[in-house]
Amino acid sequence: MGHQSTAPGAAVDAHFYAGLVYDYYKTHHARLGIDGNNGQIVSSVHFQSRYDNAFWDGTQMSYGDGDGTQFRAFSASLDVVATSSHTA
Repeated sequence: MGHQSTAPGAAVDAHFYAGLVYDYYKTHHARLGIDGNNGQIVSSVHFQSRYDNAFWDGTQMSYGDGDGTQFRAFSASLDVVATSSHTA
């Protein structure tokens, strides 16, 4: 534990879950894109080293990989991606 992966898994997770969130808001709320105007959903993964959080900076989502003990990669959590995308 504690090993930080540089594999593409975090990017794949962020992309996959952002797609689910986009589809949900489009299907159930007729909302297009992050801003309702078909804006892009941009994500950055592997933010800093052992970063235990995720955040929206006004233009994109950034996901930490967690510390490998208490937290796993935040991009691998649908509820983190969905909550962050909803507040954008």
